[in-house]
Amino acid sequence: MSRKFLAIMMLGFMLVSVSVTAAQGTKAETSPFPAPSGPYKVGTVLRQWTDSTRDEPFTPDTSDKRELLVQLWYPADSQASGAFAPYMSASDQTLTVFEALINGSHDLQLALPHDKFAAYLSHAYADAALATDQPSYPVLVFSPGFTATPSMYTVQLEELASQGYIIAAINYTYGSAVTAFPDGRTVMINPQFNASSNFPVWVQDQVFVINQLEALNASDPDKRFIGKLDLKHLGLFGHSLGGGVALKVGLLDSRVSAILSEDSPPLGSRIDKSLPQAVMLMESEHNLGANDAAYQQAKGAIYHLAMGGFEHDNFADFSLWPGIAPLKTVSSLGEVDPVRSFKIVNTYALAFFDKYLKGKPETLLDGPSPDFKEVTIQSQNK
Repeated sequence: MSRKFLAIMMLGFMLVSVSVTAAQGTKAETSPFPAPSGPYKVGTVLRQWTDSTRDEPFTPDTSDKRELLVQLWYPADSQASGAFAPYMSASDQTLTVFEALINGSHDLQLALPHDKFAAYLSHAYADAALATDQPSYPVLVFSPGFTATPSMYTVQLEELASQGYIIAAINYTYGSAVTAFPDGRTVMINPQFNASSNFPVWVQDQVFVINQLEALNASDPDKRFIGKLDLKHLGLFGHSLGGGVALKVGLLDSRVSAILSEDSPPLGSRIDKSLPQAVMLMESEHNLGANDAAYQQAKGAIYHLAMGGFEHDNFADFSLWPGIAPLKTVSSLGEVDPVRSFKIVNTYALAFFDKYLKGKPETLLDGPSPDFKEVTIQSQNK
């Protein structure tokens, strides 16, 4: 990956980790982030998992084992009520780091409203009961971009959960800007670690998380997810480096049935075999053709979506941040309206996963849609 591309990712993704400590109040109307549109309310919980079989590659202590923070979003019981989880925790610390990075690198005067971010709530109920109208729910594992955290993608994650999916989103220790563990420890990204060094570690992390989800399905300490994870219908999705990692895991793990990659960088020899799963590649205007080789040699159904008006950061919540205007001149945000961008991404993502994980007919994937003229779609092996 080029230095320019990595620089764009670093600028776009120096974001906050999420802690699911309940915020005061039960309404999120003051948030600039749109509410999910599905039939389910949304719940969210944290899990802190340690892979005892792997040493932590990013610390000098040889006794350290690889630890991950995973946030789950899921369809909540219709009676769920009480406190929404915060949109962003440790916001003052994270925004201060973000502003210092941008202002120092580009001679800007970016000053985000820290007080607003501290007050924003998500639309997910902390620790809510799982909905019980279905015996189980298909599962999606999500990976953010390099230096990003799952909170940056709250709009998309909440939307898919509201449509009947359980999502496990990975906060990559030392690869995400901040990892705030429930036990109170906070781990910051080390700027010496780049996307290339994180890629193979994240691949192993994803496989580990799938293993942990199998264990959770069999024995959840909170009893919430026992028997409720439909891991026979498992999908992966991710943005940027996270999307590339999802594609690589698809080559290694036969448990995966469908993969959505949102603007993955060029993977070159990393994708050295034909992908057998159903795959959707979403690409922004300046990333078109990044993974043409993966498209051309795929064995399973594969879709390529050229996203008109999109640039790299339009797949995340970033474009809706208040006070972000000075950053638009140095970031990679396209001309598409932010709320419209979420409508496009979420509609196609849902159609793809509904078709290949729920078995629903989805005519949206058959060709161009008059409702989404921004999108050019091609496919093969359907």
